[in-house]
Amino acid sequence: MDLTSPSDGRQPEAAAERDGVDSVATGSDTAETDAITAETDTIDPAAVQQAIRTHGERIKQRELQQAMHRLAAETSLTPAEQQIIEEMADSLLDELLATPESVLAAADDEDTLRTVVELFDPTE
Repeated sequence: MDLTSPSDGRQPEAAAERDGVDSVATGSDTAETDAITAETDTIDPAAVQQAIRTHGERIKQRELQQAMHRLAAETSLTPAEQQIIEEMADSLLDELLATPESVLAAADDEDTLRTVVELFDPTE
């Protein structure tokens, strides 16, 4: 997915429709995409890092909710067990995002930033 502003002057929703992406499905991701790129199509590393972290947090919360629901159907978890599972999810997320975050922190050219955005697309 292209995270730069369309060069033909169309709004991001029109570009998403052009690219075969349902703008309803992307919903709040439009704001993230806007934050990632400036009016000059320059990628903001801090915005990319925040968008990737936010996307990861959403996935973590979704998966935690599903896991807790499935476990609750089988057995009753104590608060301590729930805390352990949540801490494990936090650790997994931190480990998975460590590489893209360190690359973003060290990135000094637009190509590197675009590669990180392509690999860890926070709008999916």
